[in-house]
Amino acid sequence: MGKDGAMVNSVIETYRHPLIEVRLTPQNLVVELIVSPGAWYDQQNLAGKMMLPQSNDEFRALLKKLGTGFHFGFWDGLELGEMQIEVEYLLRGRVLNEWMDTFAAGYDWLRIGKWYTRDEAVLDTPNLINDVFAAIQHLHDIYEFLRWTSNNNYRSFFEKRRRS
Repeated sequence: MGKDGAMVNSVIETYRHPLIEVRLTPQNLVVELIVSPGAWYDQQNLAGKMMLPQSNDEFRALLKKLGTGFHFGFWDGLELGEMQIEVEYLLRGRVLNEWMDTFAAGYDWLRIGKWYTRDEAVLDTPNLINDVFAAIQHLHDIYEFLRWTSNNNYRSFFEKRRRS
């Protein structure tokens, strides 16, 4: 996020970057990848990348690795919103493609995460740390897939689609 030596005295606007957040609320423990509309380069990169069948398949495989209990959607806020779906349902048939067709890069929030409820048994076991760490690892793989870099630049596909 620009925290190298050359940027030491600069203000870093974290909302312009995808992030993986772990937060504890009175209702949930949440592990979530959040890509705000301010991270529009990354959002456009994902939208452009999803136009390619091979990348679409790769994204689907990354989502499948998440397992159960993850939610995917386009909403803002700390709680689950109405514009979300469980990943296991998202992977059925063409649901992912149709869902992504509604995504407005630069306007919508993109969120993928796991919401542990207070009554889940895993919260009371030593396996919780392993489960949370595994969730972070899988979300990091998705972060690597969607983030814009000079070596991962699919924004031109997004631009072509937007112009047509």
